[in-house]
Amino acid sequence: MALIHHLVAGSGLPPIVFVHGFGCSSTDWLAQIEHFSPRNMTVAVDLPGHGATPPPPEPASIALGGREVAALLEALCLPPAVIVGHSMGCRVVLEAALRAPERVAAIVLLDGSRFPPHSDRAFESRFAAGEYPDLVQGMFGQMFTASSNPKTVDAALRRALTVPEQIGKAFMLSMVRYDSEMLASALERVGKPLLVLQTTFINDQRERTSIAAGQTTPYLEFIRTMVPGAHIEALARIKAAAAKVNAELGVLDPDIARAVQEAAVAGSRRRTRTGFPAARSASATARPVCPVAPATTNTMPSVPGRYYAASRKLKPGKEKPAPCGAGRRVRKDGLSTRSRRDRGGTGCSGRWSRCRSSRRR
Repeated sequence: MALIHHLVAGSGLPPIVFVHGFGCSSTDWLAQIEHFSPRNMTVAVDLPGHGATPPPPEPASIALGGREVAALLEALCLPPAVIVGHSMGCRVVLEAALRAPERVAAIVLLDGSRFPPHSDRAFESRFAAGEYPDLVQGMFGQMFTASSNPKTVDAALRRALTVPEQIGKAFMLSMVRYDSEMLASALERVGKPLLVLQTTFINDQRERTSIAAGQTTPYLEFIRTMVPGAHIEALARIKAAAAKVNAELGVLDPDIARAVQEAAVAGSRRRTRTGFPAARSASATARPVCPVAPATTNTMPSVPGRYYAASRKLKPGKEKPAPCGAGRRVRKDGLSTRSRRDRGGTGCSGRWSRCRSSRRR
């Protein structure tokens, strides 16, 4: 079974896994990748039907997204990771954590929400009236401010509309049903350190607005009730465009960077208490040998000064253990370098960082 498309960069523990929201993609996290990859391994995914991941053969749902992310965590043999979800991705990371708890150290929910019960009826009415494009346009229009670059706004909307309509409709309905039937149970059972970062909320007029300092919302109160130990921060200074972590975000907001980094540190400390060795860098931590499912080659974006590991396309019946996840490296100029493993050598020492056999030759 092929894995969902994903971007991998950096090294260091704990890994940080980024899951985008509705109509978005892994490329929304490039600023976060650039910020965290010098210290942590980062993985950004494309959910089914989004970005470079093709539509699934089965109906799209939060459960499907969680299953695909959990399968990726297992296939990459990740040590316990901090998984970060944005908007719809908040639900997906909770589901993934329930399916692969041993791969998760902590969870970050960025600008999550909870649909009122029976909102699916309103969605279905608008779908029946042929208003799906208008609904998507309205959702994304509220994610930007008057000062946002019109080209960026237009690009984000056009990308959202490239998601096949049946996939978009299925995910919308699944979010509503997940919120009413499964969200409370997921929060109660997940059992991981939880950080909630909120910058916007939906008001009584169903309009997205920025949150004020010290303000709470029904969603945040719901989180507090379900997870009394959750750490919740309302980040009032962030503009809505930055808060939505869209492609316009050229520099990572320091509040989000600090909060997510604190979650990463907390994840390391938690592993130490539960028997996992803490490590300052990945160079001292061996990766377990783990078979990798066949996957199409993931083409990494060019981020200045960074190298990205690209998973290789394995022929049927030729699946091999991935010794360090570094099989092929892509330089910022788009050219690739080959490791000893690629040249038919003996492989590498099995470390997360650039080992002898995966250094650029």
